[in-house]
Amino acid sequence: MSNRQAEFPPDDYQSTQQPEWEPPPIGDRPSPAQAVRDVVAAQQQPTSVISQAEVDMQVRTAKAYPRQLARVLDNARSMATIDEEMAEQCIYTYSRGGKDISGPSVRLAEIIATCWGNLRCETTTGEAQARHIDATATVWDMEANVLFRTTTRRSIVSSSGGRYTDDMIAVTSNAAASIALRNAIFRVVPQVYVKAVYRDARALVVGDMQSLAERRQRALETFARMGIAEDRVLHRLKIDDALSITLDHLETLTGLKTSLKDGADKETVFPPVPVASDGGE
Repeated sequence: MSNRQAEFPPDDYQSTQQPEWEPPPIGDRPSPAQAVRDVVAAQQQPTSVISQAEVDMQVRTAKAYPRQLARVLDNARSMATIDEEMAEQCIYTYSRGGKDISGPSVRLAEIIATCWGNLRCETTTGEAQARHIDATATVWDMEANVLFRTTTRRSIVSSSGGRYTDDMIAVTSNAAASIALRNAIFRVVPQVYVKAVYRDARALVVGDMQSLAERRQRALETFARMGIAEDRVLHRLKIDDALSITLDHLETLTGLKTSLKDGADKETVFPPVPVASDGGE
């Protein structure tokens, strides 16, 4: 994954509103629009089509109406916890090195971006290759003059080695774009705000020790309706019985459910339980 950050001159510099841009004299500072144009053109990214006048207008608007951080946090918390279903969608789980890791999801990134304000977000996807597809997201904080670009690569080959169908490639392409956007947003917005909202969403979904038994049963029933038996859930969590499901396990299961709703393969997320050998001849 590659990231790119650009810093731009202060907003009090007046840009030259000319029909066509010409190189300024040596020592002159470029307008914010031209700074963006130079950075993006070098990367051949879609942001290069932004006009100078449009960028100047967006920067001036962002400076005229700066974000209020207390309001940002309050609004994001309210949106993420408006109900339990939305809170669940704020949690995502993925595996790395054989270990499940839970954290903020694409839905939470969208909430944060909406409440943070003064952001310009774009995503693009490349052509599908033999075994993978790439997606790139660009997020520019118009108020802070900070730009991040991230690229995500997703496999388009199944666990059996076969290439995905065109429909599955399209789904994977959209997922890659969403993940790239999430990563870019979370690079621009300070993590202290992201973590605060995530903690509230997690608390609503997972609950506490008093509600653990009820939520544990509810989680198993939800996966059963999705065609995932209890033994497969326990196998994924690497535990022997349902009573061993903890609050952390509930967080993991919530994130796995989100990944399934986002199009992840059920057989990959919850693989079948291996059949034990009876030791007979």
